[in-house]
Amino acid sequence: MQYISSNSVIELSFVKVYHVQILALWRKVGFEGSLQQSRRVKTGSPMETILFENQRLSIIDRNGYIYTHTKNSVVYVLPYRYPKRGAYLLGHFEVCPAHSLQKELYAITGQCEPGVDPLHIALSELREEAGIVADSARFVSLGSGYLTKQADTIAHFFAIDVTDMPRGQAQTDESQFEQGSYCDWVSRAQALSAPCVGLQALIARARL
Repeated sequence: MQYISSNSVIELSFVKVYHVQILALWRKVGFEGSLQQSRRVKTGSPMETILFENQRLSIIDRNGYIYTHTKNSVVYVLPYRYPKRGAYLLGHFEVCPAHSLQKELYAITGQCEPGVDPLHIALSELREEAGIVADSARFVSLGSGYLTKQADTIAHFFAIDVTDMPRGQAQTDESQFEQGSYCDWVSRAQALSAPCVGLQALIARARL
């Protein structure tokens, strides 16, 4: 309850904020500054109330429906190789504190600030997390959409055929959660059983 104003009595179990993806991505860019003091503010709509906000997100009560608004969108990248059998999908093994302190399989992801081309983020994340330098023309856009009804965060999806493309040294953002993270080839069955629904959305959209 510590981040909700005292005149807002809301159980955390009811506030299904989009913390899973938010926490997973905050560690990529580094969260600068402390959380702003919570405040309850009426917006332009009389039925909409901001319960909490900081530099990156806000929690909004819209006529009794509580959701998270994020200022950034998120980019998901799925590299694959031929032949498309066995371990042909490239996933990212990392610690997501919102889920577990153990490494688990996720998609290659990155935050995209307003005004930035999502394709540019896809290029940089592929290079930083997988060590693959690719031309933008090789990426296939798979569209965009929402990952949950509890947030308005837009996810941009990309796939890229990296067959025979060399892999160099991957980089990290040097955060404690990136230490020891790595990319590796996995099977479709492994990817479909991973905790990352964005990875499964990539597979479905790319028909892989």
